[in-house]
Amino acid sequence: MIIIKSPREIELMSLQNQIAEVEEQLQASRRVYNSNVSTYNQEIIVFPTSIIARHYAFTKRDFFEAEAAKRQDVKIEF
Repeated sequence: MIIIKSPREIELMSLQNQIAEVEEQLQASRRVYNSNVSTYNQEIIVFPTSIIARHYAFTKRDFFEAEAAKRQDVKIEF
């Protein structure tokens, strides 16, 4: 059976794929950021880097955490 899709359906599928790709990229970026924050936080408390960190007043950084309102799905209207 052959299913013929209208150009509008094809465009919507393409848009859905693009949105999913952007969401995946954002998640990957958050993971990289949080990984770097974890490494940084560990480095500033371990000798000998802790000496330099104290001298330059390096402080612990917070992990990225999206606000509850920003975690909700984006509404797209056509």
